[in-house]
Amino acid sequence: MQRAAGPPPGQPPAGDLLDPLIERFLRRVGRKGSQRTEENYGWGLTHLRRFLAARGVDQLDELDEEGLEDFQQDLLERGWTPRSRSLAHTAVRSFLRWLLERELIDWRLLRAVDPVKVPKGRARPIPRDDLAAIMAHLGPRRRDATLRELRDRALFHYLLTSSARISEALQVQRDDYAAAVITKKGGDPRALRIPPTVRAMIDDYLAARRDDCPWLWITLELGRPPRLLGRHSANRAWGRLARQLGVRSWSSHRLRDTGATYLTREGVPSLVVSDWLGHDDPGSTQKYVEIVDEERLDVVERMEQLVRRPPAPTYRQGVAAIRRSRPDRRSATIGAAENRRR
Repeated sequence: MQRAAGPPPGQPPAGDLLDPLIERFLRRVGRKGSQRTEENYGWGLTHLRRFLAARGVDQLDELDEEGLEDFQQDLLERGWTPRSRSLAHTAVRSFLRWLLERELIDWRLLRAVDPVKVPKGRARPIPRDDLAAIMAHLGPRRRDATLRELRDRALFHYLLTSSARISEALQVQRDDYAAAVITKKGGDPRALRIPPTVRAMIDDYLAARRDDCPWLWITLELGRPPRLLGRHSANRAWGRLARQLGVRSWSSHRLRDTGATYLTREGVPSLVVSDWLGHDDPGSTQKYVEIVDEERLDVVERMEQLVRRPPAPTYRQGVAAIRRSRPDRRSATIGAAENRRR
């Protein structure tokens, strides 16, 4: 009995729905890459599906070059930033490439989606005066510190000294945090190293926990069981702390910039800094240079010095900021005296 022939290569099978194909693709991305990549691709392809659904397109054989070009133009006219458009375009191109590998589409569909040039971003480390105030507040171990304060103290220094992305730090589990190996952006493994003082901060935080959640960084919501902390929740914690100290707000990613900037100013070679950040391709020169463990241990020691001896504030702004982060003993004394008079 002769087997029925399938569609010619490059011609989509009639009746193939886009949604199941997108779900299969995203599952493959999740197996091969990081959770953040899967989320980003899912976000970009969701916008594509909504756009196509509004045009009545829900099957693969209805997808054409004109529809893909109109989708890109729609993102542009809606005022999306180059970075957001680049993310959406990359998700669509990766999906089309996956379909092409399975001979489900014509190669011209992939050519219809253009890469977006994103202006090179600049590092935005936390200003020195603000960093001095933050570290003066978070550094000392307070006897009456709450679990939330212990978590934020440990997480701040963990991100600062490991220079990890928040998506990488949130993969760490409590049992192996001292020698954690996570999946970095792009899907490759990366070892996260921290200095001894930061390990001690994490130990203080873990000693105060009374839950059995396996994740190192967890939510602390009244009346709700702990779960894995989200990157937005971490940024909200920094916002609360910034308002408390009267400094400019910062994001988790700026802690990564701050750590890298500190190492560069300390004279650490650029290739070692790139290795510490987990960059895959810091430059063609890296092909001829091997980063040895002694150099990584040197970075750990430099980060230990950063935690033990934070940068000194400038005279005018920094001293005032540090005073704001400490209890006002004089005001407390005056208040107590007034209460005695009453």
